[in-house]
Amino acid sequence: MNLIPNGDFGAGPLGALPSRWTLKTPRPPKAPVFKLVKRDGRRLLMAGGNGSDACFGYLRAPVKLRPGQTYRLRTRFRISAGINPQRHLRFGVFTSDFNDGIFHFRRRPGGWVLGEGRFLFPRGRDARGEARVFFGLNARGKAWIREVSLEETDPIPTPPVSIACVQGDATHRKWARVLHAPAPNRADLVLLPEMMHGHAIEPAQGPSGRLLSRKARQHRMYVAGGIYRWDAKQRRVYNTALLFDRRGRLAGHYDKIHPYTPELWTEGGVTPGHAAPVFHTDFGTVGIIVCYDSWFTDVVELLALKGAEIILFPNAGYHVSLM
Repeated sequence: MNLIPNGDFGAGPLGALPSRWTLKTPRPPKAPVFKLVKRDGRRLLMAGGNGSDACFGYLRAPVKLRPGQTYRLRTRFRISAGINPQRHLRFGVFTSDFNDGIFHFRRRPGGWVLGEGRFLFPRGRDARGEARVFFGLNARGKAWIREVSLEETDPIPTPPVSIACVQGDATHRKWARVLHAPAPNRADLVLLPEMMHGHAIEPAQGPSGRLLSRKARQHRMYVAGGIYRWDAKQRRVYNTALLFDRRGRLAGHYDKIHPYTPELWTEGGVTPGHAAPVFHTDFGTVGIIVCYDSWFTDVVELLALKGAEIILFPNAGYHVSLM
């Protein structure tokens, strides 16, 4: 059952907004055009530009969600040339403290585009919300939307994953005890902080790397931690996060792309990294950012585009408000 009232746009006069839907825009003169039309014998919601590439707004309809329930949001539409669903057209569900939406689309025969997203509505959240259809940032493009539906569905099957994160400064001897502590709880991954060995510069297989490798192999878990890494081939120092697999093998490393200013000039001349790799583990796809990377959006965006499901964030300190 579709929980969005008039989600098939069957009610309302042609040329006007569909019944139960209202228009919202932060800048009324820049509001896009929303109206019911008849096309190929069907009633559709047309969303389009108003002649300005700065147009932006959305239609909204009330919905009520059940905490702890999984939902499926779906849509079907056609688009004119130059419309990118990821940029100009969005579909989502919003409450005062939660939102999710459709981020995956596929083209079907006949020119239709299908979009679908599933999400778990958490417990303890405001259950009163609204479905939204956004259009914007396109002067003359159009979309003809056949339906938007929100339905309760079965829970999303996900394997249980246990991750332990640690903050602070310690010696190798203390880190060894820390890495032993999660073992009885069968942690899948333990994350140690950035610069776990302070400002010491060492290769990936140096004292810190050997410790991480040994504990990963001993407890059959993934282990990650940060060091100042010496690259002998390039004769450069990187702020690096190392990741070891359950057999103690180096699964890969990430070199911090955005070193903090003192790292560049006063703490050993750290060289910025130049790649955002993801690592395929037995419980999902993992990416890593380090400390000052969190002041920028590019690394996380790249990791998301590469399919990262979990992003590790070793740091020596950061501003929570930025997150």
